[in-house]
Amino acid sequence: MTIIEALGVLPATLRRTLTWDRGSEMAKHAEVTAALGTLVYFCDPASPWQRASNENANGLLRQYFRKGADLSTVEQAEVSFAADEINRRPRAVLNWDSAAARFASLTVAALQTKGVSGGTGKMARLPTTGDNSIGLSTATVTKELPHRLPIPAMDKPH
Repeated sequence: MTIIEALGVLPATLRRTLTWDRGSEMAKHAEVTAALGTLVYFCDPASPWQRASNENANGLLRQYFRKGADLSTVEQAEVSFAADEINRRPRAVLNWDSAAARFASLTVAALQTKGVSGGTGKMARLPTTGDNSIGLSTATVTKELPHRLPIPAMDKPH
């Protein structure tokens, strides 16, 4: 799985948890936990405040890709460009750091503290321009995870 490969190169301290929407894209969440030890939490349905980072990212992505667009036709270069632009923007919530700069500093700090490979046998690499940062939110843990996750409704504009 691509997410396992992407997270697997990070230091373990930067991939302890992952908070996700209740979409079908995380149907194999148990594989992520088994491979990386990353606990996957799901937001409650109809609770956008639990995924504020996700909602904000959706709004930023709409500046590059319109709502309802067929993303299967989008070239990787376009996705990389949008991710790079978004991750390099200064953000008030990060004391006017960019997400890329903050992520890089956290990665360096984690590597200096642990000095480990990230638990996958691969050496962790520092994030570079175009790498996506990981947003954390304060979602609640679902008591029982369904065997089959529902497909979420289209995002509502802010």
